Parts: sequence; C-alpha cells; structure tokens
Amino acid sequence: MKSFAIKGCLFVFLILLACVFVFWLSSISPNFIVHSHPSDEQMIDNFTQHRAEFDQLAQMLIDEQELLVIFPDDPGKCQIKDQKLIEAADNSKCNDFVQLFKRLGLEWAYTGNEPLWLPVSFSGISVSGSTKGYYYSSDPSALSSEIVSNTDKTNGRSAYRLIEGNWFIFLNRN
Repeated sequence: MKSFAIKGCLFVFLILLACVFVFWLSSISPNFIVHSHPSDEQMIDNFTQHRAEFDQLAQMLIDEQELLVIFPDDPGKCQIKDQKLIEAADNSKCNDFVQLFKRLGLEWAYTGNEPLWLPVSFSGISVSGSTKGYYYSSDPSALSSEIVSNTDKTNGRSAYRLIEGNWFIFLNRN
C-alpha cells in the first residue's frame, strides 16, 4: 500500500512538472501549443498602416528568383537553392526582406510565385492547429474557401476576409 502511495505521489509530481514545463515553453515561445491569433481588426490596422510596404513586399516576393524562402526570426535567414540557408547579415537582399517581414509582423514566406501566403501566427500543433495571416493574389477568384465578414467568428476549416484590392486575411484550421 505504501508503494502505491509513493507511486501516486510521483505520478502527480511528474504531471505538475510537465505542466510547469509547458507553461515555461509558452512564456518563451508564444506560438507553442495554444495562443490566440491577432484579431482581424488588429491585422487590418497593421495592413492599413503599412499598405505601401505590403504592396512593395508582394511585388518583391513574386519577382524574387534567388531567395526561395524568407525566415525573419532572429537572426534572420533566407533559403536559397539546395535548401542552403544564408544569414541575413551576410546578404543585403535577404536582410531587406527580413527587416520588412519584421516590420510587418510576418512569420515566413515562399518567393517566386502567386498566391502569397504570409503567416502572422500559429496556434496548436500541426494536426490540430491553426494559422492566420495575409493572403495576396492577383486573381482572387481562385480562392477555394468562403469569404466571410470576420474570420474571428467563423467555424469553418478555412476562411478569407477581404481587406482591400487583392489582399485578404486568411484563417486555416487543421
């Protein structure tokens, strides 16, 4: 009986330790496990304040052929051919992208084609999480999901909200 009580206490201790670890990870990485996405209004305000930069970025990403993926997280990197990563500090074009991504609050993006998916936040895990960000396409009729008035209030797996012109907010749930 005493052995069972010790094992029970040890089990409770390990559960508490795991919870502390998850909360600690969440505090140093806000996208770990679950967090709330920015609201549509916050994203629209950001877009409105930086409209010219978003348009400039869209054209830069579509035209780019050397840099394949932009990763603005510190210190900032870009992927080139053969999946090689280069530091933003070592490449002025990569650095320009990284700085623009940081100003606009973007997580990463592929270059060289449309449509553009510009994630802003992730929540959950790959099999049951969600992603929210900006979507750009010169042909918005190609959207495969419904257009809604507010992605914050949608229950579907994917939704888009028109911001202006060819710019949308997207929300994808896995």
